[in-house]
Amino acid sequence: MDLAINSVHHNKVVLVENSVDLKFIQAAKRTKGSRLRVVTSGRLCFQKAPWKFGKLADTLSYYPVDFLWIGGGEDDLLRTEKISLRNLKVTGWRDRKGVLKELSRADVFIMTSLWYRDWE
Repeated sequence: MDLAINSVHHNKVVLVENSVDLKFIQAAKRTKGSRLRVVTSGRLCFQKAPWKFGKLADTLSYYPVDFLWIGGGEDDLLRTEKISLRNLKVTGWRDRKGVLKELSRADVFIMTSLWYRDWE
């Protein structure tokens, strides 16, 4: 944030909190025989490589595993890769409370991003 404030006029800088402190997420309570829940979270865009998440969902579609993309954006990225969406659901945009609720129900979190930007 300091880099942004020092680089541009400070009244044009807005902090967007997109990280999640794990202390705000309660562990999922699984019951015997329940399906495994694999999630990711973020904007559906090329940089997040949604086709990788989708292909994993396709590969495991015959197992008791559900995949959830928490977020929205360029949904056609999944369709153009011919991802079946048989066991993959995209929630669309959620507020922070909604994202935390979905994350608390997850058994596995996967991030398929192609790259990240190290700002420091």
